[in-house]
Amino acid sequence: MSLKHGNALRILSIGSALAFFSLVFNQASAQVPSQSSGKALSLVITNELTRPNQSVEAPHSTGGIVKSPVRIVAHTPIPFGTVSKVLLDMKGYDQEFVRSFIFKNNTQTKFTIQNIEFDKGSQYFDFVGLLEGGVFPYELIPGETITVKVAFHSVERNKLYSGNLIFVTDQEKEPLVYEVQALQQPLSDMPWNKKPMASTK
Repeated sequence: MSLKHGNALRILSIGSALAFFSLVFNQASAQVPSQSSGKALSLVITNELTRPNQSVEAPHSTGGIVKSPVRIVAHTPIPFGTVSKVLLDMKGYDQEFVRSFIFKNNTQTKFTIQNIEFDKGSQYFDFVGLLEGGVFPYELIPGETITVKVAFHSVERNKLYSGNLIFVTDQEKEPLVYEVQALQQPLSDMPWNKKPMASTK
C-alpha cells in the first residue's frame, strides 16, 4: 500500500470516529422544552423519587423540544430569590399525581409570599399547598426552606407537558417564575413490566 493511500485511510478513520462520537454525544444529551433553548439548565427532580447517586434523564418528547445541557440536582433545595435557571421535573404513572419541591431562601432578604399559582397556560398543573401547612402570606426568612406540593393531571401517556409555577412576593415587582415539566409514564416502564422473562430451558 502506498504512503498516499495509507494517509487517506487514516484521515477516513479519524473522520468516522469523530462522526460516531458526535452522534453518541447528541443522543446522550437530555431534551428539554424549547423555551429553554441555548441555556444551561439544572434539572430538579422531585424528592419522592430521588435516591443517592441516582441517574436521571430528562423525559423525551416528539415535538417542541431542543437539546440543551442539563445538570441533575437531587437532594438539594432549589434556590429561591436569586436568578437561577432550573427546570422542575415530575414523573408518575397515574392520570393525576402530586409531587413536592423544596425551595430555600439563599439570600439575605426576608420574602413575604402572597400567593403561589400556575399561569393560565399551565392547565395541566395545580398548586396543592405547602407541606409545612403554612398559609398566605407566608414569610420565608434567609436560610429557611419551604416545600411546595404540585399536582399534574393528563389522560395522555408519554407526552411531555410544561407549565410555569409562579411565586408572588412583596419584595419583587415581577413574580418569581419556575418552569415545570411533567410526564405520565407508559405502563411498560413500570417495575413489574421490567422483570426478566423466565428461561424456556
